[in-house]
Amino acid sequence: MKNKEKVYGFQSVREALAAGNKIEVLYTARKKNRSTETLITAAKSAGARVENRSRDELTKLAGTDRHQGVVAFLESGGDARLVSVEDIVQFAESLNEDPLLLVLDQIQDPHNLGALLRTAYALGFHGAVIPERRACQVTPAVIKVSAGAAIHLRIARVTNIKRALEQLKDRGIWCAAAVMNGEVASKVNLRGPIALVVGSEGDGIRRTVAETCDYLVSVPMSANFDSLNASVAGGILMYETLRQRI
Repeated sequence: MKNKEKVYGFQSVREALAAGNKIEVLYTARKKNRSTETLITAAKSAGARVENRSRDELTKLAGTDRHQGVVAFLESGGDARLVSVEDIVQFAESLNEDPLLLVLDQIQDPHNLGALLRTAYALGFHGAVIPERRACQVTPAVIKVSAGAAIHLRIARVTNIKRALEQLKDRGIWCAAAVMNGEVASKVNLRGPIALVVGSEGDGIRRTVAETCDYLVSVPMSANFDSLNASVAGGILMYETLRQRI
């Protein structure tokens, strides 16, 4: 199973099934509950093999004890929505909507990445862009933190974030970088086609990436506090873009 993509936890496995991923095998704890039985029924209906394991064995399979008694291995991988940047733009256009993208510059923490992808999907973003290198990827832990949203959301992995932003600008999409010294987001026009750029937990957005953007935006904070968790700041700014559209 080393080369198979795995997901664990009830919500993540349910979302994998809902997204049309083919589950090869579902491992469950020997002691079952109603939620497990419901998931087993759905997995079997989708053609999955189901096997019982001890909780210790499930912990070894998942690589964590936070599996809730279910671990699945997917035939098609947990990143079935990996697409190109252009695919995300065309998806938005197919809905007759202004493209709305989340661009992540070197996010390292899987909990932050999962939370950001979850918020983006929940708030109707058409997709996310992440770097191929020096950044967290869509791992089973990220899928679980995202409550399965990472499976549904269209995600583009790119070799160069700056180049991806330039590509978006060429398509008429305005790029807004989340920085500490930016203008308060509620005072910036975030209607229309927007790519919101959120930087890494420690260093924020790289200078060259920020300089590529059209706007520099920030979250207003108390005078005696000067930082927010990347996923929290990103979530606030994503909501602001949605608020301006309502």
